[in-house]
Amino acid sequence: MKNVLKNKMVAIPILFLVSSTLIFLMAVMTARELEFTLDWKQTAEASAAISLFFIFVRFNGHKKREYENMEQGSSKWGTAREKKRIVDKDFFNNIILSSSVFLSMNMYRTRKNCHVFVLGGSGAGKSKFYATPNIMQMNASYVITDPGKDHLSNLGKMLENHGYKIKVFNVVNMAESMHFNPFAYFKATEDILRFINILIANTGGGGNQNQSQNKDDFWSNAEKLWFMAHIAYIRETCQEEEQNLNSLVLLLTNSEVHEEDESFKSAVDVLFDELEQKDSKSFAVKQYKKYKLAAGKTAKSILISVGVRLAYFDIPALSRLVADDDLELDTLGNEKTALFIVVNDHDLTYNFLVTILLDTLFNTLVDAADNQPSHHLKIPVRCILDEIANIGFFPNMHVLIAVLRRRWVSLEFLFQNLNQVKAQYKDNWATIEGNCDTTVFLGGKGEDTTKYVSNDLLGKATIDTVDYGHGGTANSMGPNSYNSSERKAGRNLKDETEVSRLEDDECIVSIRGMNPFDCKKYVPKDHPNYRESADYDRANAYTFQPGIVTKGSEIHYVTFDLNLQEE
Repeated sequence: MKNVLKNKMVAIPILFLVSSTLIFLMAVMTARELEFTLDWKQTAEASAAISLFFIFVRFNGHKKREYENMEQGSSKWGTAREKKRIVDKDFFNNIILSSSVFLSMNMYRTRKNCHVFVLGGSGAGKSKFYATPNIMQMNASYVITDPGKDHLSNLGKMLENHGYKIKVFNVVNMAESMHFNPFAYFKATEDILRFINILIANTGGGGNQNQSQNKDDFWSNAEKLWFMAHIAYIRETCQEEEQNLNSLVLLLTNSEVHEEDESFKSAVDVLFDELEQKDSKSFAVKQYKKYKLAAGKTAKSILISVGVRLAYFDIPALSRLVADDDLELDTLGNEKTALFIVVNDHDLTYNFLVTILLDTLFNTLVDAADNQPSHHLKIPVRCILDEIANIGFFPNMHVLIAVLRRRWVSLEFLFQNLNQVKAQYKDNWATIEGNCDTTVFLGGKGEDTTKYVSNDLLGKATIDTVDYGHGGTANSMGPNSYNSSERKAGRNLKDETEVSRLEDDECIVSIRGMNPFDCKKYVPKDHPNYRESADYDRANAYTFQPGIVTKGSEIHYVTFDLNLQEE
C-alpha cells in the first residue's frame, strides 16, 4: 500500500475522493448543528474545490529530490512490459536469449544490434541452451563452430529438410571436409596482407594479442616480406588451379641460401629474375628484392622461420584440404546456408586454419554486402562461435565487429569466462564486449566474471533498511526499550556470491539501454522444431558426405619448372 501511494497517478485521485467526502460530511454535520439548510450541489462543488486546493498545495509545494529513491543506485529487474518492446511477433524472427526474453532480428525496430556476448562456465549449457535453440530458429544463414560435431549430427538433417545448403569444414577428420583455399578469395593486395598477418599471429607461438605484438619485430616483418613476395609471385604467374598454399610450400622447399656465397642463385632466385625480365614493374619482384637485402645468414634464419609456419602443409591430408576451394564463402549471404566448422575441443593443432577461414569469411561477406544496392546481405548471416577463445586470435576483431552489424552479419561469442576474453584481446576486449548490445550469463565462477556480472551488468539498487537498537536510561521506558530508524542503502541486484551460485536453470540477460532480466534458460525441448532433431529421434541424425572424394589424389604443378639444369 505504501508503494502504491508513492505513485501520484494513484495517490491524487484517492486523496481527492477521501478529502472531498470528509469536507462534504463536515459541512453537512455543521449545517445540522446550526439548523441551516444546504444546497447539496453547491456544497459538493465547494467540497471538491477545497479538496483540490489542498491537494495542489500539498503536491506542488513538495519539491521532489532529483534522485529520490535512487540515491545509492537506480538498478532494477526488467519487467514483462520491457520484454515486449524488443520481441518480434513472429517467433522465428527472434534471437532466443532465455525462456522469456527474445530479441527481434529487425534492428531497425529494436535499435539493437544482433551481436551477442555469451558467458558460461563448463557445463553451464552454452551449446545446449543457447546455440541449439538458435540454430533451430532457421532465420538466417549460419556459421557454426562445432566442437565434437554435435550440432552437425543433431541439426544437419533438419536444416537440409528446410532448404539449407549444408557445408562442412572439418579439421578433425579432413577426409570428411570440404576444401578451403585462402588464395581463392584474394581480390587485392590488402587481402594478402590480412592473410599474412593472421597466419603469423596464429602460428609459430602466436595466438593472442600479447604474443602477436611481441613478435612484431624485425624477424616477423622479414617473414611478412617473404610471404608477400612469394604469394604475389604465385598470383602473377601461376594458373588458377595452382594458386594455393601448396605452391607456396613448393617455393619454400626450393629456396636456398649459401652463407659463404652471396652470389649463389637458387631455383627460386632464377624464377624471380625471369619475372623481372618480363615485367620490371612486378609487385612480386619489388618485394623479393627487399627480402634479398638480407645477408646470407639472416636470409637463412628467415627461411627457417617461414618453414616452421608452413610445416603443417607438408602433411598430405592438410595439403589436400587447401589445394582448392569448394566452400564458396561469398554465397552465404545470397542463399540459405549452414557452414559447420568442426574443431577439436582438446587438440588445437589445426585451429589456426579455422581462424584464417573465419577471418576470410568476415572480409568476404563485407565485400559482398558492399556490392549490394542496399549495402547489406540479402540473407542475414549468424556466426555462432562456440569455443572461440580456443580457435585463435583475430587481430582486427575489434574493428570487424563494429562494421559487420550494418552488413547483416552478427557475431555470437560463446566464452567460458571473462578471463578468456581478456587473455586473448588484452587491449581490445572491452571494445569487443561493448559492441555486443546483448550479454547472456548462463552461470559460472571466477572473480573477474562474477564481479563483471554483479557490478557492470546488474549494478546497485537503492533499498530501504531499518536499524534496530535497544537499551534505556532513567528517563526512558526501561532497560528493555527498543528503537528503530529507517535509511537508504545501496545493494547489487545480485552480489558476487549470489552470481556464482546461480541455479542450473537460471540465467541473466542484459541488453543495452534496458534493465537486466533474471530468467530461466531456454530448454530445446520447448522449441517447435525440436521433433526434427536427432536428440528427439536418432533417425534424424545427419552424416555429411563430401561431394568430391580427393583422398589419395596428387597435385601437379606445371606453370613453373624448378628442376633447372645447370649449363
